[in-house]
Amino acid sequence: MSTIYQVMFSAPSDVETEQKAFFESVETCNRLFSIAGKQVRILPLHWKNDAIPGIGRPQEQINSQLVDQADALVAVFRAKFGTPTAEAESGTADEIKRALMKRLPLMVCFFEGRFRPQDSDEIRRILAFKASLADALLFEGYKSATRLHARFTLWLFRHAYSGTWISHGADQPRLAQLLRVSDFLSGSVEELANILHTMAGTKADTLVLLERAHTLDAFAALTMWTVRVGHGLEGLLKDRDWLRDTDARFGHIRGSDISQRGTYILAVQERELYLEPEVRDRLEGLFERLGHL
Repeated sequence: MSTIYQVMFSAPSDVETEQKAFFESVETCNRLFSIAGKQVRILPLHWKNDAIPGIGRPQEQINSQLVDQADALVAVFRAKFGTPTAEAESGTADEIKRALMKRLPLMVCFFEGRFRPQDSDEIRRILAFKASLADALLFEGYKSATRLHARFTLWLFRHAYSGTWISHGADQPRLAQLLRVSDFLSGSVEELANILHTMAGTKADTLVLLERAHTLDAFAALTMWTVRVGHGLEGLLKDRDWLRDTDARFGHIRGSDISQRGTYILAVQERELYLEPEVRDRLEGLFERLGHL
């Protein structure tokens, strides 16, 4: 029988990317538990998905149905603080205070990047709330929402195993290695790692496939993608093999499937990746570095 660990995600309405990173982290952890044959699962809770309408104030319903049932809580603030409730400065603040009262494991993250001038009033409210909790919590700061994936993954994994990083047993080295790879891919190589995630489908599947593929070609073969090399958008459009059906495919390629990332262009078309030579070399170097972790 599986042990279900319920973790609530609490945040104002401006953290869609952060929320996506949280749910991806839950998926990653559950995939790792499955790989190791562990009967542990994390169940994410969010008021939009899990709260059932009932009699009483909405925040009271959320507290009783979700916060009181949760085993842990993850909260994120970006540039909005939220609407005051009967008991607290905002709904998210209410949920954090209730989690503290229940002594739940609690991870609270605050955005540390640039804010718009029009957000100044909200930021003051956020900072005041943060200061009020300074003696009760250690906070996480972040500047990029996508960087939160590794932080969420490690935190969730630790608490799902009752405060230890991983359980003792034969699976310990393998799980530790998968977590090291996950953390590595979220750092300075994140942009390259996103190419692998595109090919694998999810970040969790990337970790699994990297156990079997130690080169870019091997990874592409496992994911049934073709990696092509060329020079910029002009080279892409001149590639007649790529554009066999010029009229049909050109309109598709010109749209969202071409994205400029820094100094190179990545194009995605029918499970084919079109990369600058420099990017191909960097990806090969990434696999070499992964082999030494």
